[in-house]
Amino acid sequence: MPAMKRQTVDAWLFLAIAISPRDAKPVGLSDLVAAADGVNHAILTEDELRSGINRLLHAGLVSEHDSAFDLTEAGEAMFAKVRSRSVRTRFERLARELHGLADPGQPTWTPSPEAIQGAIDDYLAMAEEWFRRNP
Repeated sequence: MPAMKRQTVDAWLFLAIAISPRDAKPVGLSDLVAAADGVNHAILTEDELRSGINRLLHAGLVSEHDSAFDLTEAGEAMFAKVRSRSVRTRFERLARELHGLADPGQPTWTPSPEAIQGAIDDYLAMAEEWFRRNP
């Protein structure tokens, strides 16, 4: 499978953070993986997660504390700018808006590969349990 374009990954992550329930903010890593699956029906790779989050942090669109994420004021303004009832339309508008985000010289978010894989595994276990209970 070919690699996704950077702006597509950035839009995917941004939208997953933005549409997570307010009472779940900031969004923890497992919940971010779950929301991203809901947006794009796919599981983020470690590289997509790491590089995309760092571009969004560098651009000042998201904030991070202990691997939990939320939109900044600039991120909230961006989300309002791409307003639509359709998640797909917002996704496409965000990809256009986020085209060309710079990679930070030095990443600010540097989780271990085990932390990322643990979040993915937690989400997959939760999803498997949900499907088992809801055939």
